Amino acid sequence: MTLESLLAMLVAGGGAGTVSYLLLKYWPKYAANPDPDVKRWIAIAGTELVALAAWGAAIWMGFIPMPGPDAQAWVNAIANILIAGGTSYQTSQMWHSKGLRVR
Repeated sequence: MTLESLLAMLVAGGGAGTVSYLLLKYWPKYAANPDPDVKRWIAIAGTELVALAAWGAAIWMGFIPMPGPDAQAWVNAIANILIAGGTSYQTSQMWHSKGLRVR
């Protein structure tokens, strides 16, 4: 696996969720928090931050082109990362949380 493919996996291949989970698993304040809703939202935010950091690193290293000179191109690119990179993880977590509340 090359660095370029690793960054691509982190941005859009579900790798951000895995990295976020592993980082949060060993973070003492996260592990000590008893509220599952708080943990869920922290995990979702962590996933998005990892995806955005990988996207920024890919731009900085020249693996992908910069979105464009205007703010709208940047906003569109960031929105695509947030939506496409995290949708499956977020959806699964939302359904999981509803299932837990029913029990």
